[in-house]
Amino acid sequence: MKNKYWKKNLIKKSIFVSGITRSGKIVLCNLLASLRGMENVKLDYNFELILSLNKIKKIDNKTAEYILNYMLNLTHYNSTIGRNLNFRKSDYTSVWNSYNTKNIIKRLTSKEGENAFKKIKQSKKYFLMMIHNGLIFSPLLFKIFPKLHIMHMQKHPIDLIYSWNKKNIGNSFLSNNRNSLLTLEVKNNLIPWYAIGWEKKFLKACKLDKIIFTINSLRTSSKIAFSKLDKDQKKRIYFINFDKLVSNTNYVLDIITKKFNLSKTSYTKKIINSNQLLRKINLQDRNDKYAFIVKRASKDGLKVLNKMIEEFELNQKSI
Repeated sequence: MKNKYWKKNLIKKSIFVSGITRSGKIVLCNLLASLRGMENVKLDYNFELILSLNKIKKIDNKTAEYILNYMLNLTHYNSTIGRNLNFRKSDYTSVWNSYNTKNIIKRLTSKEGENAFKKIKQSKKYFLMMIHNGLIFSPLLFKIFPKLHIMHMQKHPIDLIYSWNKKNIGNSFLSNNRNSLLTLEVKNNLIPWYAIGWEKKFLKACKLDKIIFTINSLRTSSKIAFSKLDKDQKKRIYFINFDKLVSNTNYVLDIITKKFNLSKTSYTKKIINSNQLLRKINLQDRNDKYAFIVKRASKDGLKVLNKMIEEFELNQKSI
């Protein structure tokens, strides 16, 4: 008889905030963590590493499913008993970045073991986690967490590309000690895991083209993954437009609170003010960014960019 992995799924209610790097995930996470009925935000780069290794077929599905389920069970249990709490005030995963800070800190003196498992079973709060490019991994994630909800941030391609260039993402940052992305070495050059299959194109491209091709590749992979989901799973994906979130914040929050039976708190208003939300989108600034990109990208790069812009502006899915 062939042995099978076995592990209960302790997390019954969960929301993952997904999106491409620099798409506005942190803003949404901060807002969600301010709502009554939410846990504080979690982030685990090891969790993302397992997903990435599975995606490039270095870890089989069954093993990945077991490890990922085990990791989140442990994270949830540790959070319930106040273990591994983050007290860095500047971090968005900090206990201070929650409407429920006092009660979270009280967990430090709570009992562990069966008492903790009882609390987990009785809890009605949503487990909240941020994940990069979560839509790409959604088929596997839904297999592990069937009741999962994914909120996927969508940001205008021009803003994404300009931001990546400013932060040097996808270029020299790959060799930076702060890089947490699964990175591979190809002929003495570094590439991100999502450049597998088009390594030569990635390595030959100029700085702006690398960014354009990479974002286009991530968007394409996300669309392919979404197409593989069944009808019920697709209903659990919520596309959130960054422009709408920052300009019409209360409208978006009203939809979310109604859908998930949550409620705003006094901390919600504080988050809105500190993140400078309810602001008007500066379209001239976006035009200036586009002009900056045009001067530095190749004809092939601009062709890909313009197609992305057209698709984004014509086919926006938004909450």
